Amino acid sequence: MAHWVGSAPDDLVESYARAKCSIADAPNQHPPSVPDWNTDLVRAGERARADRGAVWVEVAVLAETRTVVALTEVEIAGDCEVASQNDTVVLPGHRRKGLATAVKADLLLRLCAARPDLVSIGVTCAVANCGMRAVNHRLGFREERRRTLYRLRLPVRLAERDGPHGTDRRAAAEGALGPLEL
Repeated sequence: MAHWVGSAPDDLVESYARAKCSIADAPNQHPPSVPDWNTDLVRAGERARADRGAVWVEVAVLAETRTVVALTEVEIAGDCEVASQNDTVVLPGHRRKGLATAVKADLLLRLCAARPDLVSIGVTCAVANCGMRAVNHRLGFREERRRTLYRLRLPVRLAERDGPHGTDRRAAAEGALGPLEL
């Protein structure tokens, strides 16, 4: 196991980025879009999250190749007493071996020791992801509520409409969707 708070070690960041892509095949009736993770995108995400608080990461690494085969992430905003469990991923060739449980349990133990002020850790898990729901249950997480996900597919991504001179976003949205009443 390896772990860090903040930025991934240089010798693991590329493998960590590749591993993060494997969340795309997690069972989910409404799968989120998953970026094509690479070193630059990981580093940009680390910089963006540094302003919000600490990000704790636990990974399982194959010793002989230094390849990340499982990971889990928890984000804690500043002195907040509530943490948010983000992705937990196990690469396809390493699933059903207890790695998700191992990385999550190890990170939970580290968090409890380092942050005794934490009162809870929240996690979101797709109903269709029976394996991860079982892992969460084994570790003591209990279902609090179910939620419905709503998504609006936009015909044009507003970020792609911004030109070099900074197109007004409202004007771009109105051009793509018609008049907006706010």
